[in-house]
Amino acid sequence: LVPRPVPVVHAAPVAIRVAFELTAIQNARYEKILAKIGHRGNKSQMLMDMVEALLAATETTPRGVKVDSAPVQIHVHHCEECQRTSIQTPKGEKTLTEVQYEAVCCDAEIHIPGQRNVTTIPPRVRREVQARDRDRCRRKGCNHTRFLHIHHIVPRARGGSNEIENLVTLCSACHDLWHATGGNFSALLRPVVE
Repeated sequence: LVPRPVPVVHAAPVAIRVAFELTAIQNARYEKILAKIGHRGNKSQMLMDMVEALLAATETTPRGVKVDSAPVQIHVHHCEECQRTSIQTPKGEKTLTEVQYEAVCCDAEIHIPGQRNVTTIPPRVRREVQARDRDRCRRKGCNHTRFLHIHHIVPRARGGSNEIENLVTLCSACHDLWHATGGNFSALLRPVVE
């Protein structure tokens, strides 16, 4: 007996729709990364390019050494008179909430016209905090090693300092949560491992 050949059926490609919600800051980063990779072509290719760019932006270079500067810079505009905070993107202006503005102020480079730019946390201190926290989020149950921010436990606006004891490494999601809850999860931080 000769076995009958199994017919090959070519299925039509299945379209998969992917949707995600972004905060204004995340959207600004997304658009900056797209501009950086020079988006051209269809949306599925754009998504793949974006994922690759996000992965590349969070990689360590050279092996094991973190880059001190952010892969993209987001320019946040704050009006002292009306207390409005916004980000300008290619798709228009996006307004930030007070909580988002507080999170940005924890770890930023501030520009005042006519003066030198000032970082809210000096690079040397940032490196010490990240080394102490072993380059991972210190919130209990979270071990993220990407998208890390340095956060002031006692906010600078309430007299908090840039002393290492007042700083903690948090991933962007935990940092947003900290500010959204008014800092009510201090007890949820893992102790420092010596």
